[in-house]
Amino acid sequence: MKDLAKVKEEKKNKKKKKKDYRRKEFFRNIFEDLWLYDTQLSLSECAAYLDKTQRTVVIAIKNKEITATRIGKSFVIPKLQFLTYPKKKK
Repeated sequence: MKDLAKVKEEKKNKKKKKKDYRRKEFFRNIFEDLWLYDTQLSLSECAAYLDKTQRTVVIAIKNKEITATRIGKSFVIPKLQFLTYPKKKK
């Protein structure tokens, strides 16, 4: 028979392994989202992604509803900001 202390220690190690695995999965999912979605969109790409017109996107940028950086005459829009709000279905 195993000692009671050894059995408790084994249970403790199993729980710790599960927690570590969950933690790794959590961070892997976050980093995967950042790697896949931390890309820059142009104005036309953003409009197509949101299913809106370019003018509507420009107005949203001016109203600071969408964060964008102006480079010359065009805008660069980070795609990561659209992950928090799912696209509305018609």
